[in-house]
Amino acid sequence: MTCRYWFEQMHCDDCNDRLIHQTLRGPNEASSGFTQFIHDEVAFEMWLADIDAMFYANRNHLCRIIEHKHPGDQLKPSQSKMLPLLAIGLELLKQPGLVHPASAVYMLESDAPYRSALIRQILPQRILAFGPVITLEDDQLKSFLVCNVQDWEMI
Repeated sequence: MTCRYWFEQMHCDDCNDRLIHQTLRGPNEASSGFTQFIHDEVAFEMWLADIDAMFYANRNHLCRIIEHKHPGDQLKPSQSKMLPLLAIGLELLKQPGLVHPASAVYMLESDAPYRSALIRQILPQRILAFGPVITLEDDQLKSFLVCNVQDWEMI
């Protein structure tokens, strides 16, 4: 579903802060005021990727970088370029044992109420490539999100 206000800049009546969609964000909307400022005001020739979450569990040193998408949505060009680079970076951190061997970058497809998700690993190579699709539901999904190592990650 698309919103008719995607391309309009709307502001709060009380404080005049720019309003953005929380869930169904349009192509001209960033997830934070800072990245919106960069998008709107800073001329650049670089990629700016907005990544949804990075988890690091002190108990096991597992690191997960997760980009959330609604089912069927695609990565933005900047994400397609930079998420594989982050996956390469995690591979380099595995060698000296700085992160758990199962640390990885993922694209997670789900909608509220987030009871299940399709999860695919973004492989550590220069060109975007995905590992197999895995569906996690309820407690399995929560376990994944709190950085418990999953059986399928150790294959």
